[in-house]
Amino acid sequence: MRMRRINTELCRVLSGAINPLGDQAADYEVLAMFQDEIAHMTRTYDRMNKGTMPKPVRTAKPKRRRRATTQT
Repeated sequence: MRMRRINTELCRVLSGAINPLGDQAADYEVLAMFQDEIAHMTRTYDRMNKGTMPKPVRTAKPKRRRRATTQT
């Protein structure tokens, strides 16, 4: 869930602040670096999201037992 939020924020930064600059972004080394890094992070997220990692196995939880109440 947190990874999805991070990916969404990265896409917003890319589409809202960097991509509108168009070819001008290439003139600034820092913006070009950000574009490359954000693209790399979103590709990594996509690979992780496709299920290359196995899902955790759930074990059966023991049922809870109620204590017998004693009358006094």
